[in-house]
Amino acid sequence: MYWITGGWGGLGRIFALHLAKNYNATVILSGRNDSAERKKQEAEWQSAGLHIYSIAADVSVRAEVESAYSRIRRQFGEFDGVLHNAGVIEDRYLAQKTPDEVHRSLRQRPTALCGWMRSSETRRSIG
Repeated sequence: MYWITGGWGGLGRIFALHLAKNYNATVILSGRNDSAERKKQEAEWQSAGLHIYSIAADVSVRAEVESAYSRIRRQFGEFDGVLHNAGVIEDRYLAQKTPDEVHRSLRQRPTALCGWMRSSETRRSIG
């Protein structure tokens, strides 16, 4: 089972479909919210026989990461991997961004999820 953070972006969907179609993997996509459109897409994938599921989790907030991890483990079991794609799009080159734009773009990246993954309990669980 794989957890893809920022899973509803273009790359997250590509990775999810690849894993589900080619390896019959269970894939959990997470994003900051779970819209009706995302739930509809999830249902379509599942009706096509793919094991792709969605949860809401802001991976810049450690408590949400811990909650999502617990829900995923309870429902789906052991992890085979985590693909961390979360980020905020700010459509300009990094050198052209203001400090606030850089912060918004990168705040999802190394914060809560990475700190959480460094914990000894998580390393043992994920491998």
